[in-house]
Amino acid sequence: TKNSPRMNVSNCSTSSKNTEIPNPKPTNSMIVELINQHAEYITRVGLHFLWQETAIAVLAALVSRYLIESPHHRSAVHLLGLIALALCVPVTWVMLKETLVTTVSQPAFSQLIQQENAQPTILESSAQIDPSSSPP
Repeated sequence: TKNSPRMNVSNCSTSSKNTEIPNPKPTNSMIVELINQHAEYITRVGLHFLWQETAIAVLAALVSRYLIESPHHRSAVHLLGLIALALCVPVTWVMLKETLVTTVSQPAFSQLIQQENAQPTILESSAQIDPSSSPP
């Protein structure tokens, strides 16, 4: 357009460093890295969800089968079960995060490696060991 001023690129002040604009969209490698970092935690949440969904489904089935006669109320019971299932994962996520932060200082595997690499120590004892008194 004629009325708009043109920007002169040579007059712009630029830094000598080559700056890159971060990509706001997550890439597949970012997602894979995030999953790898939290794999154990995600697995624990998933395992808890298995027993939670089983308990909610059995409870909803028993209540709708034996305690409620109206089909509309049975549907409401199952809808409440679905809502409870949707809330199980985030609630479990928060609850497990609090317990893992307070109880786990090192992964169990690194503790096992430290125990295997431990060197035996010789303790001096004032008691004399009699070789003839060894068990048969």
